[in-house]
Amino acid sequence: MLNLHHIVADGWSIGVLIRELGVLYKAFVEDKRCLMSTLLPELPIQYADFAQWQREWLQAVGENGCSPLQTQLAYWQKQLDGISVLNLPTDRVRPAVPTYKGAKQFLELPHSLTQALEALSYQEDVTLFMTMLAAFQTLLYRYTQQEDIVVGSAIANRNRSELEGLIGFFVNSLVLRSDLSGNPTFQELLNRVREVTLGAYSHQDLPFEKLVEELHPERDLSRHPLFQVVFSLQNTPIEALELPGLKLSLFDFDSKIAKLDLEFHLWRDLETNSQAVLKYVPQVYPKRINLFRTKVQLNVAEGEPSMGWDQLAVRGTEIHHIPGNHLTMLRKPHIQVLAAQLRGCIEKTQTLK
Repeated sequence: MLNLHHIVADGWSIGVLIRELGVLYKAFVEDKRCLMSTLLPELPIQYADFAQWQREWLQAVGENGCSPLQTQLAYWQKQLDGISVLNLPTDRVRPAVPTYKGAKQFLELPHSLTQALEALSYQEDVTLFMTMLAAFQTLLYRYTQQEDIVVGSAIANRNRSELEGLIGFFVNSLVLRSDLSGNPTFQELLNRVREVTLGAYSHQDLPFEKLVEELHPERDLSRHPLFQVVFSLQNTPIEALELPGLKLSLFDFDSKIAKLDLEFHLWRDLETNSQAVLKYVPQVYPKRINLFRTKVQLNVAEGEPSMGWDQLAVRGTEIHHIPGNHLTMLRKPHIQVLAAQLRGCIEKTQTLK
């Protein structure tokens, strides 16, 4: 058994580890142990080299008299000025100190829906991540009625070729803050999300811990600083581990841990249906959080991106009161029925125009 703490390896590292383990194991069983030292490419740098380079680069003063650290910090100070806490409706009083006990919900997105969203993304000159994020932030707006929506998202932060083969913790957390005011159409919201996301990517080098230290937001032990919800899209599959003489399969281990209020993770599959998982804190959100509504939201967004949210068939108050237990609703066929009804309402609205 190999048990790795997140501080020494990120998700990218697991792919590197699996690939190298397969190469070395194959050499071992084929009695080529004398060649094992030559089977893996020599690493151009070590993690310590990266850490030293990052510190020196961030602090180096350029011709404009500012260091990258100052430039990136100035961007984030402006971007996150007056940031608000996301107040999701809860069923119980939030504990003063988080227990980190979590639960999961699973959702499968039809391949046809993902393809339609990719076509919409291409049409609007955005990525699938931006489209999914915009739909997810709109769903959060429907829950909270807040127009200032802040979501955290992880970025690999391996923007140099020398880092691609290293095992270590490079990932950084970005704060994506979107403005949903003014009843924008989904197309308009996509433009806003694109601007926010590209700006964050351009200033991704500032470590999240340093950002919190410099912004010194009001701290609350019951909440994560700066954002309480995480969104991620994984579209690079981890290489399968194939070992001679062994048949291997993935084991889905549920740690029953939720580090934040909500974590929405989506895995894009190029050939079959995409998979999504929602992690949440059941002590705070035992019934209200319904992943099925994400699917509804995506259908609405893809069906009529040029229509304002106030004109759509699914309004904030209506989607908030969809009855039923979230676990049983995921198994019932009326998910597809409601999605079809949404498309029908949109088509009627287009006809009336």
